Amino acid sequence: MYSLKIIFSKHKTFSFSYLFTMILSTLQSVFVTVFLPGIVLNYLLNDKGILVPLILLGVSGLLAILVQIVDKTCQDYIYPATNKRFRSYIEKEIFKAASKIELEKYDDPEFYNQYTWALDGVDRRLTNISVGLTDIITAMISIFTVSFYIFTIDPLILLFVVFALLVYSLTSIIIIRIRIRNNEKLKIISREEGYYVRVLYL
Repeated sequence: MYSLKIIFSKHKTFSFSYLFTMILSTLQSVFVTVFLPGIVLNYLLNDKGILVPLILLGVSGLLAILVQIVDKTCQDYIYPATNKRFRSYIEKEIFKAASKIELEKYDDPEFYNQYTWALDGVDRRLTNISVGLTDIITAMISIFTVSFYIFTIDPLILLFVVFALLVYSLTSIIIIRIRIRNNEKLKIISREEGYYVRVLYL
């Protein structure tokens, strides 16, 4: 909760712009891959004319262009500027706290490991929390819209989709935990090497 408080108070421009971009991209993708083919086929198979399908194809093209423009603007201008400001804020807070610590503490390998852990990409880790939260929100939007569409066709099919999502979620959680555990082990080894290099250099 503390991390989310920092993100939404000091990194809100990035968080909301990224959330808006991803929701827009998700809705455009769901519309093009799920709803649009069904609508077009329905009109063509029932001889209802091609005017509405052509209009919808034009709308989907405009949506794709809009998504690209918004994403390009965020990638080139908004994200770099907001990430730089956020990184400066986080580093300032860490160095402010570090200045109150006695110098002898830095010769303690355990303390030095924890200190470098805090410095190593803390802004990136907090940003990843925002990105992960946004991914969850957009995934839920995609799942609910697709599930609703499938439910209108045949409720039984929805059971197979839910089962597949559960299996995918469980395997993803296991893989993520393994990756996090391995990264933590590698970072500890790397920091120990950095500590000994620093001691030998001094």
